[in-house]
Amino acid sequence: MIVLLLACAKEEPAAVDPGDSADTAVVAAASPALVFAGDHPQNLLVLSLDTTRRDRIGLYSGRDTTPNLDAVFGRGVVLDDHRSCANWTAPSMLCAMTGRSPLDDDFWPSAIYDELADLRIPVTPSKLPTLATLLAQRGYAAGLVTANTVFSPLNSEAMVEGYYEINVEAWGGAAGVVADGLPMLARLAGSGPWFGHLHFIDPHTPYTAPREYNTGLADLDPDGEFPWDVTDNAQASALIAAWPSLTPEMQELARQLLLAVYDGELRYWDAQFGALWQELDAGGYLDDTLVVVFADHGEQLGEHQDFHHGQSLHPEETRVPAAFWARNLVSGRWAGPTMHQDLAPTILAALASEPNDEHLGAVVGLGADTRNRFAFCYLPGYCETGMSLVLGPYQLTYEWSGKRSFYDLAADPEAHEDRWDASDPIASALWMELQPEVVAVEARWPFLAAEL
Repeated sequence: MIVLLLACAKEEPAAVDPGDSADTAVVAAASPALVFAGDHPQNLLVLSLDTTRRDRIGLYSGRDTTPNLDAVFGRGVVLDDHRSCANWTAPSMLCAMTGRSPLDDDFWPSAIYDELADLRIPVTPSKLPTLATLLAQRGYAAGLVTANTVFSPLNSEAMVEGYYEINVEAWGGAAGVVADGLPMLARLAGSGPWFGHLHFIDPHTPYTAPREYNTGLADLDPDGEFPWDVTDNAQASALIAAWPSLTPEMQELARQLLLAVYDGELRYWDAQFGALWQELDAGGYLDDTLVVVFADHGEQLGEHQDFHHGQSLHPEETRVPAAFWARNLVSGRWAGPTMHQDLAPTILAALASEPNDEHLGAVVGLGADTRNRFAFCYLPGYCETGMSLVLGPYQLTYEWSGKRSFYDLAADPEAHEDRWDASDPIASALWMELQPEVVAVEARWPFLAAEL
């Protein structure tokens, strides 16, 4: 299977009890990923996390960052090799919510900043086959609470078509999303099947979780001699600006300090998630419901001399957590490669709903998926336009400047060692797959090459 990636004061809730579920099983490679002991669930709850690195959640890191989420993952089906199709919110959420790459609709969302909208996505086609639209056509009441204005009507109405109710908690923390989300779910559940979607901005910058969640921060700088307070957004920004002038030793300390406050954001979000899960369970919202959790993209914190996201195609920005949960879902781990485009068709299948011919992703686990999925990045002021192909343990990245990079992710998971060699048979084979897509993109958008 070839996978192409795009680039370019708070209380401490109790721990989650994920509730009754079927016994954990090893998911066989030839079987559907989602198997239910009894009827398929009727309702859908999607919890999408912003800017969440796969390697910092507890399941994959062994850290104490997400115990409540880990408990739910342990009773669900986790997609262990999941990647986002993009490294920023607009394209990644379009892939997840439509089952298509924006290239399939002959456009790629860029970003335009203005005084009124702050950030908006131009030329977004209307009538996209969003999951909300498709479920609304099937009689579902659909509602959205979103803390990211990029995934909201303030950014593009086409991205959120189909939601009957939309609440925008602009850049608000997880507690606000939960406070708005629970009453919305009560309203949705009043008539027939429902689809509730909560999009959390955490752990997006600024990293401002209460200090009690930043465990281990003081141990990294016990004497308090580090020149910048990374818990202060302005000072953290000044640190990143000064990064190129720091010694390697100072850079590594800075990276560990920034990761500590990033982990604090995850701990804070997880505590709110634990409170949400208890309320959902007590209110009966989990009894006949498929829960889907995924992150839109990741975050880079100095690993490749870059910060935040929308910077590159490296794993810190594109490899993300994703999982499904239901009370009667046979739990396990799915090892095969999956992407955001696979989420919408898999959700429809899990709800025993009719498939949608417009979805180009695959239902996870059903048949051999040999379709290539392509995308590209054009995000002025951030990453250079580029495309990336992942095949098994190998990744090939092409930038419009002509640079090609090749990584063996099995030996080099963070993609630090560029092994590009045109004579390498594996690298050249990947380039033969990727080159036609680069040519096609340049033909559709010739200004990409012209702007170099």
